[in-house]
Amino acid sequence: MGLKGTDRCRILSRAVLFTVLITVLSTDLLLAQSVYRTDGSVQVSESDTLSRQLFAAGEWIEIAGVLENDLFAAGRQVSIDGTVMDDAFIAGESVTVNGFIGDMLATMAESLVLDGNVAGDVFAMGRVVRLNGKTTIGGNLFIGAQDVQIDGSEVSGNALLAANRVHLNSRFGGHVTIYGSNITFGPDYYSSKETKIVSSEPIYRDNLGEIPERLTIEVQRPPYLPVFLFQVWFYLSLLLTGIVLLLLFRKTAEDMQRFAVERFWKNTLTGLLLFLLVPIALLLLMVPLITIPLVALTGILYLVVLFTSYLFTAMVLGLQIILWFKKEATPPTYYFALALGLIVIAAMNNLPVLGPLFSIFLLFFGLGSFAAYVFMRYKYPADINEFKDADNEIKAGEM
Repeated sequence: MGLKGTDRCRILSRAVLFTVLITVLSTDLLLAQSVYRTDGSVQVSESDTLSRQLFAAGEWIEIAGVLENDLFAAGRQVSIDGTVMDDAFIAGESVTVNGFIGDMLATMAESLVLDGNVAGDVFAMGRVVRLNGKTTIGGNLFIGAQDVQIDGSEVSGNALLAANRVHLNSRFGGHVTIYGSNITFGPDYYSSKETKIVSSEPIYRDNLGEIPERLTIEVQRPPYLPVFLFQVWFYLSLLLTGIVLLLLFRKTAEDMQRFAVERFWKNTLTGLLLFLLVPIALLLLMVPLITIPLVALTGILYLVVLFTSYLFTAMVLGLQIILWFKKEATPPTYYFALALGLIVIAAMNNLPVLGPLFSIFLLFFGLGSFAAYVFMRYKYPADINEFKDADNEIKAGEM
């Protein structure tokens, strides 16, 4: 006998919930020292000092005080004018850092303005990344963006930049490697070691502005046909797998879609945390040899969840586009939405720099939405059923 839709959902819910519990139990000491804040606006004022980690999700997040531990933030607008003594992980539409980061800064944003001090490494992905004159970076710099402007800053370590447009007018203490073709150097640019440009198009020195010392240019032409054929096979396989999953779990996918779009930033932060904490938990579980089989099973389940979340995100993306032109979704709409979402993702992923950023951001959203839904579905099954029944009653009343 086949399993009913509710039974399948409960089995899947318990499997994913088991993965989440493994993560939580393995990082018990980390989470016990944490503060969680989710609201439309999250603010740490200048007079505030937090000794524990801060996990924040909201439309506006402002850190003006002192955090003596790590910061995990996801919001539409995030600004740091105060001090974060340890690492900062930030995802948002607009991110501004004017304060001090005591260790590593990892950020993914549409627009990033860095005008403060970072003692460790900086990992940044976004559409526009700007480092202004007051910025000092004590470690290495890694940036992937469409437009990168670094003017008057100081970077102590190496720099790896990938962008459509790059302008450098700062001092670097290590090697500088740039992947792109539209590159200019200002009069104050200096690197104590080699500056290397890697491009798929010819680079002419007359277009570079001030020619730096120790400059090398390497032109690489990628093989297009093998890459294209691999992508066709890859996305067709995703589509086929997604269709099979929709045939089995279409009702669940409908519920998840409504649940996900209402909690966009919270789900994105949840996905970011799971993406970071689950591998850490698996590494911790490998220390006692007796738990290695459990690590293998949990790791496989984690990869399945990542894969399923990516397909779910493609469906949600395609459905949102379709609903711009169609008032109500019918059962076949979800299959067309999956195909449309995969086409959009494939097109975005072929953009030079924004592609990986777009894909990772969607992965965080999908993973967080999937995990949050499974947790709520397992803990409050009646509430979700009531939400579904109420939604159906509203639709029936409108007809």
